[in-house]
Amino acid sequence: MKIVYFLGSFYPAQCGGPNNTIFWQAKELVRNGVDVTVVTTDFGLSKEHIKQYSIDIDGLSDIDGVKVYFCKSYRSSVLSYKVILKFYKMLKDSSFVNITSFFYLPSMVAALCSRVKNIPFTFSPRGELEPNALVYNWPQKRIYMAIFQRVFNKSDFVMVTSEQERDFVKKHFVGKPIEVVPNYLPMGGWNRIERVDLDLRVGVLYLGRLHPKKAIEKLIEAYSNLADVVREKHPLIIAGIGENSYVLSLQKLCEKLKVSDHVSFLGEVVGEEKEKLYRSSKVLVLPSYSENFGNVVVEALRNSLPVIASKHTPWQRLIQVGAGYWIDNDIRSIEESLVDIDRMDGDKYYRMSKKAFELAQNEYSLEKNIQKLISIYQKYMHT
Repeated sequence: MKIVYFLGSFYPAQCGGPNNTIFWQAKELVRNGVDVTVVTTDFGLSKEHIKQYSIDIDGLSDIDGVKVYFCKSYRSSVLSYKVILKFYKMLKDSSFVNITSFFYLPSMVAALCSRVKNIPFTFSPRGELEPNALVYNWPQKRIYMAIFQRVFNKSDFVMVTSEQERDFVKKHFVGKPIEVVPNYLPMGGWNRIERVDLDLRVGVLYLGRLHPKKAIEKLIEAYSNLADVVREKHPLIIAGIGENSYVLSLQKLCEKLKVSDHVSFLGEVVGEEKEKLYRSSKVLVLPSYSENFGNVVVEALRNSLPVIASKHTPWQRLIQVGAGYWIDNDIRSIEESLVDIDRMDGDKYYRMSKKAFELAQNEYSLEKNIQKLISIYQKYMHT
């Protein structure tokens, strides 16, 4: 079986969750004997990335065993005619195509090419069709959907990351087969945090893209309502990047609420530094208005870190297994959850941290679930 992944950017770039998710997925497929090629652009690659991984722009690169074509993009954007040409050439011997993103214009072209060449394909909207995500740039998106939805309707199935996302997608692709494939993450090498280290944890952590749909303002306002003694003990750590104007608005909000001394904006944090944040923080908060999955939740869980997630995210499992909170993303609910975490005795926090680690290992292990993904691809392959 030969699978071609098509997406706008790819690891080691850090332009969004799929950069890492598809990389981990492709890497594990290769380890299980699947021939995988990724066709993408050079968007998001730094000079350091290119040097570290010996990346050959427009040529074939090897990224930890995964074959990748990083095609030159147009003026630092994800648009590239070269990526389409390379993708079309790769279709000759392909048995399946996985396209990431609905509103990425080249995805539509890739879907057309796959259809013309009679190659089975799927696409992953990655939360783009959720109501709270569609409100952003809706006029342009409405035109796009009216024109190109018919093309994506030719896919063999739609791949989504949660039951919640499936319900949203069904409204736009009536009768189309939908397969739920969570963003499984590598679990090898992660061990449960010991009690002595849990007792040292401090800080409220937000980690991810800085964007209005993430409702970071509500987290900041909830944090500002905490008692002074709580803020002294638990600084608010905001790690991630976004539009400069939006980041500035968040910083001004902190000044207005007089909590700037307790809030740190770290910018982009990756690799070991990111893992250190997970291991040292008391709780991760994901207050989003819209989230198809949320890789940061699983990353936190595998580090034994409890999570507070909004009900606009597909993380009801947190309360079902006792690994965190699944709440309305209003200021009061966030505040109450933070207070509960602060007042929690050591034994209860230890049990919640243990449940967090077990949830990640039992339900979101890439190593344990890769055969499910392979079976789905085989199910839709043309005979």
